Amino acid sequence: MVQLQTWDRLSNRITFGTVEDSEDDNGLLTNEFKALTSPTLCGRWGLTTTQMIQNQGHHHDESFIVVIHHRRNYDGITHAQYNGKLYEVSDINLDPFQNPTAGDLITLTKVTDRDG
Repeated sequence: MVQLQTWDRLSNRITFGTVEDSEDDNGLLTNEFKALTSPTLCGRWGLTTTQMIQNQGHHHDESFIVVIHHRRNYDGITHAQYNGKLYEVSDINLDPFQNPTAGDLITLTKVTDRDG
C-alpha cells in the first residue's frame, strides 16, 4: 500500500493470472499460465535497508516488489507474467484508500523449474 503523486515509474507490463498443470504430448507435466486480467503497468518498488537485511538468508533473494494502481479484487490470482517470465504472487499489500493515488504492493517470487 502506497500513495504516489506521479505514476511515471510504472513503465513495465504485468499480467496477473493462475497456473494450470497439464500434460504435454509426451505425458510430462507442464505449467500453463492463464491470464485473469488484462496487462497493466507496474514499476519496481525498492526495499528499505532493514527489509533487505531481513530477506537475506530466508530465500527471499529471488523475490521483488512491484507497485500497481489499486485494484479492488485479486480473487484467483496466484501468478504473474512480468518481463516474459513467470512469477508466483507471494504477497499482496492492498492500499485501504479508494483514491486516484492509491497503489498496491505485490511481492513476486521467481518460479523455478521442477527439475531443480
